[in-house]
Amino acid sequence: MKIKAAVKVWFLSGLLGILVSLTCIGVHELLTADQNFGLWELGFTLGSILVMALLFSMATKSKILMVMFVALLTMVIPMFGALFGSSGSEPLWQFALLGMTGGLFWGLPFTIWALFKVR
Repeated sequence: MKIKAAVKVWFLSGLLGILVSLTCIGVHELLTADQNFGLWELGFTLGSILVMALLFSMATKSKILMVMFVALLTMVIPMFGALFGSSGSEPLWQFALLGMTGGLFWGLPFTIWALFKVR
């Protein structure tokens, strides 16, 4: 039973990473039609990530703190570097794969916790 719960947490973390990356890229592309990414656009992007994480938490009945932690760290560590360092011609699947990798990595502590917690 614990293994099933741990696999579920890890799977949902990877799915959350994919959704974070696609939301980030979508909002970024929508807001940078003028080739300028201002501070308010960064705030709007982070806000959309938080709203998406909240909806994901409600849809999957996951803990909101875990979802927010995984979403924000996935956004900061793998996605910001790839987003701001890219040339703009990268395929969408590359960002989705990067987001999934980040989500799986940042979800690993919660997976281990679900595996070893005592009930």
